[in-house]
Amino acid sequence: GKNAVTAIHEYVMERAKVLLATDKSVSHVAYDLGFDYPQHFIRLFKKSFQLTPAAYRLKQLSSALLSLGVSLRASWCS
Repeated sequence: GKNAVTAIHEYVMERAKVLLATDKSVSHVAYDLGFDYPQHFIRLFKKSFQLTPAAYRLKQLSSALLSLGVSLRASWCS
């Protein structure tokens, strides 16, 4: 099984994904999750998902827009 620290990290990172779907800043999400320093949150998130929180948020937004038939590239190019 998992040790307690691993289980807590997994829970916190799943909660982070939910909070990143809001309009809160990455720093605000970090503080909401109990991190004293946003960079510690970013490091743990990147270790867990191989993406920074900002990159994860952009990927989720891009996926959501693509499912609606909207291309981010098209909007940036116009």
